[in-house]
Amino acid sequence: MSPEELEDKLRVSHDLPYGPARTAAVEEVIRHADALGLAELQYAARIFSLQAYRYGAEPAKTFVPFAWCLAAYDRGEGDRRFDHHLFWNFKGIVSALADFPEVPLAQTQAVLDDMERRYRLAGHGMNPVHQYREMLARHIGDRDTAAEQFRLWDASPRGELSDCVGCEPNGKINHLVWLGRDEDAVAAALPVLTGQLNCREQPHSIRTDLLLPYLRTGRLTEAAEAHRSAYRAVQHDRAELGLIAKHLVFCARTGNQPRGLDILTRHLGWLDEPSNPNAAMRFAAAGALLLTRVIEAGHPDTPVRRPAHRDRAAVDWPATALRDELADQALALAARFDARNGSTEQGDRIRATLAAETLVEHLPLSGPARAATRLSVATPPPVSYPDTPGDLADAAEAATHREDDEVAAALWARFDQVCPEPPPLLRARRLAATAQAGFDTDPDGAKHCLRESIALFAEHGEPVRAETSRSRLGLVHCYDGDGDTGLALLRAAVEALRTAGDEEALIRAESRLVDGHFRLDEDETAARLARELVQRTDGHPDRQLAADMLVLATHMELGLGEEGVPAALDLARRGLAVLRELAPAGALWQHLCTTGNLTAATGELEAGYTLLTEAFQAVDPVVRSYALHEAGRVAMAMERKADGYRHLTDAVAEALRHQVESLPRIRIDLAIAAMAMDLPEEAADAAEEAIAAIEDPDLLARAKFILADPYRVLGQHDSALALLDDVAAHCAAGDNVYGLAQMHGIAADILDELDRDAQSAQRHLAAAEALSRVEETLRELAHRRRAALSWHWAREPGQARAALATADQLATTLGQEPEEVFNRAILDYDAARILSAAEDLNPALARANAAAEQFRSLNGAEEPTLTADVLRGRLLVQLGRGEQAHPLLTAALARLPQDAPQREQIEALLTEIGPVAEEPEPPRSRWPWRNRG
Repeated sequence: MSPEELEDKLRVSHDLPYGPARTAAVEEVIRHADALGLAELQYAARIFSLQAYRYGAEPAKTFVPFAWCLAAYDRGEGDRRFDHHLFWNFKGIVSALADFPEVPLAQTQAVLDDMERRYRLAGHGMNPVHQYREMLARHIGDRDTAAEQFRLWDASPRGELSDCVGCEPNGKINHLVWLGRDEDAVAAALPVLTGQLNCREQPHSIRTDLLLPYLRTGRLTEAAEAHRSAYRAVQHDRAELGLIAKHLVFCARTGNQPRGLDILTRHLGWLDEPSNPNAAMRFAAAGALLLTRVIEAGHPDTPVRRPAHRDRAAVDWPATALRDELADQALALAARFDARNGSTEQGDRIRATLAAETLVEHLPLSGPARAATRLSVATPPPVSYPDTPGDLADAAEAATHREDDEVAAALWARFDQVCPEPPPLLRARRLAATAQAGFDTDPDGAKHCLRESIALFAEHGEPVRAETSRSRLGLVHCYDGDGDTGLALLRAAVEALRTAGDEEALIRAESRLVDGHFRLDEDETAARLARELVQRTDGHPDRQLAADMLVLATHMELGLGEEGVPAALDLARRGLAVLRELAPAGALWQHLCTTGNLTAATGELEAGYTLLTEAFQAVDPVVRSYALHEAGRVAMAMERKADGYRHLTDAVAEALRHQVESLPRIRIDLAIAAMAMDLPEEAADAAEEAIAAIEDPDLLARAKFILADPYRVLGQHDSALALLDDVAAHCAAGDNVYGLAQMHGIAADILDELDRDAQSAQRHLAAAEALSRVEETLRELAHRRRAALSWHWAREPGQARAALATADQLATTLGQEPEEVFNRAILDYDAARILSAAEDLNPALARANAAAEQFRSLNGAEEPTLTADVLRGRLLVQLGRGEQAHPLLTAALARLPQDAPQREQIEALLTEIGPVAEEPEPPRSRWPWRNRG
């Protein structure tokens, strides 16, 4: 590479996130600079490498380039522009040396002495020197030295080499926690937690260090919030394995073993290649403590997946075996540190961690977990148990018709107790009930039970019950993919029941036939047959039967799509009216959900919301969580954000308590609601937990897309970009061009916020290329225009002009519709900015004039017209044509509000122009028509 290319590569590397890509880029510059003997680049690239290695989880690599730069500095061959960086990195080197037990303690102390000597010679204060002497003394357990250095550190004024105002208190907090002074530690953190920080290590580092003080001082809410926010900030950073260890300890000591297991499993592979032995030691000890809690809870064989590494395959370790392995690893590392340090400090700390006691029996962490502690649980009505097995079976079957499944289960359980070996007819009824309970989960078992029940009913003179079981068997076949057999059984049962004289049994068999057709996607047939059943049961004295047919018909109409919605809503309301005639039961709560959703979907949001909230009384947790979920969604649609957020939080708590299958979807909607409530941390919690349980690729992509938003707000930009890349890959695999363009566009915006302009330009171009495939000309043009601007901000004029030329070519295809004129005008305006920065003032003025003219031709474009006029005026001034700029700028100034930020710029330009003599008015002609034309 040429020197210029190497300089560009080094500059671009500074915009990359810490990790393998950034490290590789810097190392490549070092190799080429060494080969070419480029002294300035050799030095600069090595200075750049120090941060790349430290924050890229490879601190051991910092030692050699730091020593190289220090030697060059001593020879007078350093680059004075990087003196501050060189001296600043002394602190990181001292910290890193202490983290490797193979480095002699005397060597670390010698580096500290050298650091003090150089700081004094250069006129720097001793504040950071005392800070790192305290750190080393605390590491080896020298309490007297640590106390004295802490005193000197606290008394020393801050200087330009002191840690930032966010990070310096971190060390003081660790010192105070080490001494057990928890209240003082919390007080020391307050200025950091309440201030404005611009530091990649804060506030998550301090919040992590406060976990133990918060718990020991009873600040449980603060502890939960600190854990959630701080862990989220470090969960993707391999350099923070030591901080993650503290979060594992927190989970172990607050009764959060399931979350702790998730964290341990997620990061266990990092232990194979840790950033340093100190972090590995602490993580191994924390993992062992967490597993001890799991074992004590009665789960010694819980499998924990340890990922593959080099020649080792991935394997599930039983909790007990992995606990012992991690404990041995932590103690062995501690022994190495203690041997190096000549003390027992590290061994004592590890043994204390392994034996740490629980501080809180269970600390709810997320909003939903906290909601679960306050959420009232609907208690089922007491079950009245009849005396005889026959009456128990009657009551259980009636409860099944009412959709009171828990009551039915309790009645059948009592039946099994009082009649463990029922006579044939009761056995047949019990088999039918067993089949119904296992309909979805065990279709083969359900078929077996129903066949046996059919035989028993037929043998003992119960033909109606036999045909009822036959129709149920047919429905199981339909649901299990055997439609021909299923429909044949269903039709045979219906025909047999027509002559049996039991109207209810016939209607219910016919309703199963409807369900069978629906299952086989014969929607029109199903809807027609369901309407006939509604007509036959209209006004029927068996109100449960009438209600059931209305509910069935509602769902069949919905199966027809949009065209069936009006009829479905009418049927749903009629069904609800009949169900209200009966005692409240499961069927009512379920139908309230259906009717509430339908009502809201047709625009009656308030009425739908009221129905859904009524269903909160349901006993069934699945129905209750569904009602809370849908009510939350409707409340959000009504802009009642607080109600929506509360309902969705409760829905997650309810679904979590009973492991409801829809839990991930509820969490996704909760994340959206939390963002609407300006609660990005809660949003991130919900989306992260949803992602952990999702297997469906489409739903997973949606959850990742939603999670990227709170990550962006929380400043976790690289994590947000990684998620958007995942979603973009999913869109590309599914040929979802619009989604692919959207992901690249959002990523470009994030990179623009981070001033990573070259990368932003590349993302805009990727979005444009995707949109070109579907002829979305205006959106493609917008991305190409923004790519040109991003290349401009990245100081890449050649790339900017190339992108601009492509955008200009695309703009020639536009017509004269207002939106097309507006987009062409914006392109001209931005082109003028790019050209003016390159000192191409005349072409820039031409583009600015074109922009102003096009904006002026549009209704409602006063503000962009004014902005373009100001740019025209500035360009005219730069071209020395102040007399032309003066009226333009004066008119613009008159149109601006008094508080407009542009006023200052315009006034400065008018001052630069100075007074302009007014041109005399030309004399009027005696012959007015000669002035025409």
